[in-house]
Amino acid sequence: MFQGMNEDLKTPSPAPQLPWMDSGNYTPPVPVKAPAVRRRKPRTALPVAVIAIALTVSACVWLLLGMPGMTRVVAEVKALTGQWPSPGQQKIDTSEPLAGIAGADSGSTAFSFMGEKDQRVVAFDPCQPVHYVIGEANTPAGGNRLVKEAIATISAATGLEFVYDGTTDESASEVRPKYQPERYGDVWAPVLVSWTAPETTPDFGGSIAGAGGSESVKAWTSPWVLVTGQLQLDAPQLAAMMEEQEGHELARGIIMHELGHVVGLDHVGDSGQLMYSEISNDVTEFASGDLAGLAAAGNGSCVSEY
Repeated sequence: MFQGMNEDLKTPSPAPQLPWMDSGNYTPPVPVKAPAVRRRKPRTALPVAVIAIALTVSACVWLLLGMPGMTRVVAEVKALTGQWPSPGQQKIDTSEPLAGIAGADSGSTAFSFMGEKDQRVVAFDPCQPVHYVIGEANTPAGGNRLVKEAIATISAATGLEFVYDGTTDESASEVRPKYQPERYGDVWAPVLVSWTAPETTPDFGGSIAGAGGSESVKAWTSPWVLVTGQLQLDAPQLAAMMEEQEGHELARGIIMHELGHVVGLDHVGDSGQLMYSEISNDVTEFASGDLAGLAAAGNGSCVSEY
């Protein structure tokens, strides 16, 4: 699957439960890569004065990187090199969570985050809206309404504000740029929801119905923050599912599960949760553990530098 994706989702069959086939251990994307530097062969006759100057410059660099505000400096450098949007380009200027209060914490511990190795919970900035777009291709009848229902549920559970920016001609890709100024302007690319077809997405079709994941960035001492994501849904299978009795609820549950991955949740071992690694026709809504995890996902850090 494409970069940042957590899983491929298997659709239900007459059997009561089917596994959601995991594409492998989640490997967080490496969002801030230093450009490759070719190492030159050492010069044996380098003047002492040059060495002293180099050591001084190195010391100054480390001192600067330790100063307050260097997170913004790093962000500005990334912007100048075309890797990140310009700092301060968010559409809402606030240092307070937009919803005021995140979703209610049920008190359950039956949830897990994908996170980073040095940060357990990696989430979207609650002080900025999460923008999303829906691909124009392959949209089944009633499909976009189902997506919006699922997003409304995620928004209520996390306290995150989701903003629909309309449709797009962008297609899902295995490695999607987080920053696409030519398409979306000087902001992070919105979360992309794509309705796919087996002929264009070979990994889908048969038992694979969907996949979801997100991308994070980090600048210096600031926390990891999710900035965009992708959600792929198999149009033919979900369209057929929605025509069946109780198929609407099951299809929406699949989308909700994948959106759980988009906001940072991982699989859990509790079969009573929607984020369990197997799908059950009896579990189509978020349960107590899911809700606790989603509440935590809504309490991420406000990072104005991004």
